Amino acid sequence: LADSVAAVFARFDADGDGGLSPGEFRRLLSELGEELGAEGAEAAVRELDADRNGGVSLAEFLPWWQRHGLGKAFARFDADGSGTIDSSELGRLMAALGAPLGAEQLGSALAALDEDGSGTVSFDEFVDWFDAFEIRRVFESFDADGSGDISRKELQALLARLGVDLPRRELSAALEALDADRSGAISIDEFLPWWRAVSRSDIGRAYTVGHSGARRWEEEVFLRGG
Repeated sequence: LADSVAAVFARFDADGDGGLSPGEFRRLLSELGEELGAEGAEAAVRELDADRNGGVSLAEFLPWWQRHGLGKAFARFDADGSGTIDSSELGRLMAALGAPLGAEQLGSALAALDEDGSGTVSFDEFVDWFDAFEIRRVFESFDADGSGDISRKELQALLARLGVDLPRRELSAALEALDADRSGAISIDEFLPWWRAVSRSDIGRAYTVGHSGARRWEEEVFLRGG
């Protein structure tokens, strides 16, 4: 869905400068099925405009839009509006997102999300966990033999799938950081913390071009009426 959102984004970027003004941002949301008043649009642009250039770029917009989509799905199961769901509903929520969990996966997810045994999962906890879950799914698609590792060569393809096109210098630095023992293999436990740090950094925002295939759940949320 990121590709289709990017196409809509480009249509509303009238001057082609890569950023949307509050008015353009509001019209974009309307096109995507979400209505926002003028004051709300201005407030949202101020919040999303990380580089303070007066507009919202695609790299700034996509993470917010994706979180918004998760929020819509989460709210279906948050009957009292408390910002939490019963842990017993996690399986149904994941199915609603088009990512059903097997019994073992669900058990692992509940163990991670409900460590204190309270029986509830907050939205922020869920978003953080879901981000890691999604990255693991993409990583595993490059781990052909199921060893838990990918090669240095596959790292570039993995990053491209995740929507980050790093120039050669940054890619070399990534390889040096991730494959310190020169084994030629990178594990998910090595990759995930690095990815989270980079994707939230200025470098990650600068080279983000949008996911290509890692966000099928968005079609469940947005293209089927939320």
